[in-house]
Amino acid sequence: MKKKKGRGIALYVIILILLFILAGCTGLENSKEKIAKKGLKEKYNEDFEVHEINGSGYDWVATVSPVNRPDILFKASFLSDGSVESDGYYYSYVMYEIKKTIEKDLKHFYPNSYIRIKEIYMFRKEGDESDFREKTLEELISEATFETISGNSGCIIEVFMDKDTGSIKDYEAEYKYYTEIIGEHVLEGKMLPVTVAYYLVEKTVLKKIEDYYKKDLDYDSYFQNEIRGECKRMSACFDERQNMFIEKEEFITERKKFEDGK
Repeated sequence: MKKKKGRGIALYVIILILLFILAGCTGLENSKEKIAKKGLKEKYNEDFEVHEINGSGYDWVATVSPVNRPDILFKASFLSDGSVESDGYYYSYVMYEIKKTIEKDLKHFYPNSYIRIKEIYMFRKEGDESDFREKTLEELISEATFETISGNSGCIIEVFMDKDTGSIKDYEAEYKYYTEIIGEHVLEGKMLPVTVAYYLVEKTVLKKIEDYYKKDLDYDSYFQNEIRGECKRMSACFDERQNMFIEKEEFITERKKFEDGK
């Protein structure tokens, strides 16, 4: 009887310890959330929502978005004293504006699709500490540089198309957009090296892809492999700085074959 009672007390103590640790962790997370909001508020005079916190000790990272612009997600890293070490607000802000314009244009070619601009390799003018939020998109673009990094084009676009409807099949106009208009219209005459990955997917998979990417900032290799395993894929490179640059006739031929299933 005493043994059972002793075990019961020991179990009770363990539960109390676990609850205490859990409460401590929750309190720590809440504390970091307050620190992140305060640090970013002091830096940008703007309120931010904290979505996730990772790391501990001297360096930790928060995934945040401005309260008034929840679609602009970025990561900010903090030091142990709560000060902002670095953040991706500028990059995410400018990229969001560029993406919005490109996505609107691309919806013309791919009406029943989910379009994801996966990456834009963009760099801010060195030494520029001005408030980018006070500038027009044209000004921000004129000050930035767009590069090809480690074999990746300056802009990587993924187009997930409903396999039953596909695109509008105006491949010549599509080619012209990627090689000419995207630079003239979106980037004020600056060249944006582009690689496009096309996917033909079932409607149910299309919805799953859209839901996933709306809530996740990071590349997920498992999810990417799952997508590739479920759908047909092709890619086209419009980056003149790479040997893989696709010429117009080849592009039109490959796009036709891709959507016609040949």
